[in-house]
Amino acid sequence: MKMIFDAKNDKFDLILTKEISRFSRNTLDSIKYTRELLENGVAVFFLNDNINTLLPDAELRLTIMASLAQDEVRRLSERVRFGMQRAIEKKKILGNNSLYGYYKDKKTNKLVINQEEAIIVEQIYKLYTIDKLSLTKIAKYLTDRNIKTSLGYNFTVSSLSRMIENPKYKGYYCGRKTRVVDYMSKRIEYLDKSKWVISADKINIPPIINDELWNLANKRLEERKNNYRRKNSNKKLYLYSGKIYCLNDNSLFYRRYFKQDKKDATWICSKHLKEGRNSCLTLSLRESELNNIFNDLLERLNICEDVVSLLMTKYKEINKRNSVNKSRKEKLESLKEKNNKLLKLYLDNVITKSELTEMINNNKELININKKEEVNINLEEINNELKRLINSKEIQEKIINELLKRITVTSTNNSIKLDIYLKKISDLDEYTIEKEFIRDKKQLIYLVTHHFD
Repeated sequence: MKMIFDAKNDKFDLILTKEISRFSRNTLDSIKYTRELLENGVAVFFLNDNINTLLPDAELRLTIMASLAQDEVRRLSERVRFGMQRAIEKKKILGNNSLYGYYKDKKTNKLVINQEEAIIVEQIYKLYTIDKLSLTKIAKYLTDRNIKTSLGYNFTVSSLSRMIENPKYKGYYCGRKTRVVDYMSKRIEYLDKSKWVISADKINIPPIINDELWNLANKRLEERKNNYRRKNSNKKLYLYSGKIYCLNDNSLFYRRYFKQDKKDATWICSKHLKEGRNSCLTLSLRESELNNIFNDLLERLNICEDVVSLLMTKYKEINKRNSVNKSRKEKLESLKEKNNKLLKLYLDNVITKSELTEMINNNKELININKKEEVNINLEEINNELKRLINSKEIQEKIINELLKRITVTSTNNSIKLDIYLKKISDLDEYTIEKEFIRDKKQLIYLVTHHFD
């Protein structure tokens, strides 16, 4: 892919290839890429087959030879699959050069216990079953003590989970965990445990863990997995989960981290993740770019201000009704008490009748003014607090989550088009904007169309 990218940027004009199978493993890719290269003035010369894509008959010859190369790959895949099937039937131990706690004796084809690593394996099982530590805490425990896997990596939750599930640690043969679904895409399907080939073989696979401890560990692991599934079955972990679709193959986008600093997540087509980069050429999306798009959208649509205004209108209506109903009795009681005192003063000839009338009217007006000022002060405080909350990250994400229905993604060359479908929140017409982003020194233009449903 890097070579084709450079060819399109005029870095060379000829590609030399030993044979067709080295250039591509299937006919369609061979024709597709040689055509793309020719459109950019780059030829391909296949040495063994003497095919030069500049010549008129090159595509016919290339199609024939590429088909033969593709069929050879198919037959090779079938031979490998047949050989592995016979090896599993004979319970021949395959691979396992990196199985922690063992090393393989190539002469006898048996597994031999690595005593130093076996101590760690036993400790992991005991930490999990007896001390009831989680896999996360066990991984941290091992990392803090600089204990690494056979390949020199730190232990992770997934590697520890695979270790606990592996029957080899209790002296059992285990095969047929996976199968190749498509020889062209190399897509692998992980089979259910019920389809595994498992049988006791403690002569060729000496146990590190006894059956009782292995069973306890796997029982706890299965219980914790089931609890996690129940808790998260209807839970969307991230803001854009289940809402971004690739139009090229109708697959969801998944969230992944491809940077060590983990400051910015990447959303990528699930087919790309499962079947490899050649299965889907749709470009990935940075989460920060999606956030920028939606922040701009909220600002342009003035949604936050509309929400605050709407809430304040409703609150004023409710507050007005509550104030009238709740304080009416209190005001009447207060007025009654004050008026009674004034009446007593009048009867005692301390004040005149005109003074009595004036004071009663003043009391009514004063109570109304104080109450009005109190309501206005409360409403202003509420308005300020709403504006502060509505612009917080948590509330912004909730607004986007409620507003966003789905995003469809299409990609051509170095450009991405996003169609963003929003729930209709008011009588807004269709709204279209264009944004540009610079990423990794390569300019990607996002044509963003918002559809209100």
